[in-house]
Amino acid sequence: MNITYYGHSSMLVEEGGVRVIIDPLLSGNPGSGIKPSDVKVDAVVLTHGHSDHFGDCIEIAKQNDCPIIAVYELAVYFRLSRFMNSRCTAVPRASNPMA
Repeated sequence: MNITYYGHSSMLVEEGGVRVIIDPLLSGNPGSGIKPSDVKVDAVVLTHGHSDHFGDCIEIAKQNDCPIIAVYELAVYFRLSRFMNSRCTAVPRASNPMA
């Protein structure tokens, strides 16, 4: 496994020929050293919807024709938006042990 840190919350994980970028804030991030247009990945993973994690996810997903994997609320947002249509995969909601 190879992990490349792009500053703040962004990293690229590579394993077995699969490349996944997590929380891709690259534009305006002086620590990234890479432009969103240079990213080649199989999927984009978002941990949550804050702008410093959301970053360049739409641009990267569109240019790579790859899914965005996100928590349920973000997946619903993407599915309902004009950005991604149905190319977003929701992480299943965890069962609530307190319920």
